[in-house]
Amino acid sequence: MVFIGFLGLTFSKKTTIHLMLCVELIFIGNFLSIIFAGVCLHTYEIASAAYIYSLYILTVAASESAIGLSILIVNYRFHGSIALSRLHTLNG
Repeated sequence: MVFIGFLGLTFSKKTTIHLMLCVELIFIGNFLSIIFAGVCLHTYEIASAAYIYSLYILTVAASESAIGLSILIVNYRFHGSIALSRLHTLNG
């Protein structure tokens, strides 16, 4: 999943939603790999640390999605489009 996310980031630069979905694929791929590594090692300490760390990754991914969607909504309200080429006009 991580590799598919990186491929999507490098080869498709059309819309902001597509880029956000690729970043989410990267986060979810890391989340799942940490969970599976914790389960395969069969020790309580490593498994519980893997669960806590994966919940941290999931929290970061959720906050990134909320911020990205708010930027996307502002861009759509100003320009009527979600094209990535118009994103550079959001100056703070």
